[in-house]
Amino acid sequence: MTTETILIENEAKWLAERAKDVTSTQVAALFGVSPYLTEFELWHQKRNNVVEAFEQNNRTRWGNRLERTIAEMFAEDYALQELHKLNVYMRRGGLRLGASFDFAAFDISAQMVLVECKNVDFLEWREKWTDTEAPAHIELQVQTQLLLSGYRRAFIVALVGGNTLVVHERTPDAEVQAKIIDKVAAFWTSVDAGIEPTPDFVRDAERVLAMNSRSDDAVWLDAENGPELLALIEQWRAAKAASETIKPLQAQIALLIGSASKVLTPFGVLSCATNKAGARPFRYYPNKETSNV
Repeated sequence: MTTETILIENEAKWLAERAKDVTSTQVAALFGVSPYLTEFELWHQKRNNVVEAFEQNNRTRWGNRLERTIAEMFAEDYALQELHKLNVYMRRGGLRLGASFDFAAFDISAQMVLVECKNVDFLEWREKWTDTEAPAHIELQVQTQLLLSGYRRAFIVALVGGNTLVVHERTPDAEVQAKIIDKVAAFWTSVDAGIEPTPDFVRDAERVLAMNSRSDDAVWLDAENGPELLALIEQWRAAKAASETIKPLQAQIALLIGSASKVLTPFGVLSCATNKAGARPFRYYPNKETSNV
């Protein structure tokens, strides 16, 4: 399968190219290890042709500012030559898989290598990195970059706490890359077929609730006809009474009840009608005769 190399001239073009593919930074979502998005969220982005918008914060701004400094420090320490920013986007159109890169350089054997730079807070490094491995989403990112570029060597270079350079060298891992290809192919098959993945009800709760925010006052359900729904409502009641997190349970209930505005249970009524503000609050009204149960 041929890899296409596209010169990136500006951010708008880069974002437009990324929208066509699962990118190296998004691959981790298909394995459930991305700290940034879930497969459910990614599926809806691609299904709806959403072009990502990157919002900068202090951490990302400083990461961008320090990127070249980190690369130059590493190149000097490892005797790399001709370090340069790799302003290209590479993609395999048939697979709809793409990657952007930080830097490339020549090692002492005149082999081109990739340099992926990370500015890492010490606490984050201590909690999420090991002496031999970067976090899984970064490892998958770099394996995707190696797969698409055809390069045989890459370095994950982390500046930790502003004063320590941590380096992990990587070569192509055929087994991991085969899994990436399989996951991406299966993902696009589901997108094309309109088969939505199961949400992560903790991380996707807000999105699921927003997607199921409209109710029909004429639609009522009897929870006794659906044991799963009744069990979820009881879990929701218990969590609410204990002041625990309830949105993941509300999201699961919302998917099961669709547009229903009320759900009848043996002990009362769950009301989830859309209000005038466009919200869909969940309220439970116990039967008078069972209010003390």
